[in-house]
Amino acid sequence: MAHPIYKIFDTALTANDSTAKEVLGMLRFHNDGRIYRYIRAEDQNIAIGEVVYHASAVAEEWEVSTDYSGGSSVAVKVAGVAIGTITDAYYGWVQVSGYCPMVRTDAGVAAGEALIGHTVDGEADTMAAGEENLVFGYALADDATINSQDACIAQLCGII
Repeated sequence: MAHPIYKIFDTALTANDSTAKEVLGMLRFHNDGRIYRYIRAEDQNIAIGEVVYHASAVAEEWEVSTDYSGGSSVAVKVAGVAIGTITDAYYGWVQVSGYCPMVRTDAGVAAGEALIGHTVDGEADTMAAGEENLVFGYALADDATINSQDACIAQLCGII
């Protein structure tokens, strides 16, 4: 029988650390199929359910931002979805794969639709023709109000 590899992490998944307590970019696998990445918030606070983008071209920095339209993001491909609040310049985990109970949306997402980043910071939108390369997940239900935000439940994929 094969034995899985276990690591004891120094931080909770909802970490909001003023200094890095894990290796930046580290992946954290859970037995339910969810995968998370340890990152640094750049230029703004990140709230639960917000879509984040790479904010540095230097891979080792693993800086992310919700800033799609402004100066922080360096790509329109989604880097993850926040699972907790992370203060600007602090460190924490974002989800990159698996069942995600909250992805902020533009209030126009239906079950089964492919999700991409939205031009509104921190939100997801539905894919249009020619945007297939930007898909980061699929809505598992129509969007509704979750934690006082327009959001949907989603299956994340294609981010790692």
